[in-house]
Amino acid sequence: MLPWESIYKIYIGNNTPHRCATEVTYDGKWGGEFELRSGEHMMVERPTIEEKQFCFVKPESAAPGSGVDVNNPDNGIIVANFSPEKSPALNDLKRGEI
Repeated sequence: MLPWESIYKIYIGNNTPHRCATEVTYDGKWGGEFELRSGEHMMVERPTIEEKQFCFVKPESAAPGSGVDVNNPDNGIIVANFSPEKSPALNDLKRGEI
């Protein structure tokens, strides 16, 4: 577990043979969408639409106006959803062309 007030980054990687669209959420909020080529990895340092870094804060100690909802059940949860690109060969197989 990270100590309170720690700045953190989210490491995402694509180990599939296909491109992937990757959507990151943190604390139930949208953090950004990233396209990763096969074998590509990246470090996400902040939400794409905000000029602040990810910071692990105790909800009850968050500064007023910081945007931290002390009643949010998703506080502290980070999710990365990967949606791989479909293989052209798979599409041909579905059409019966292979």
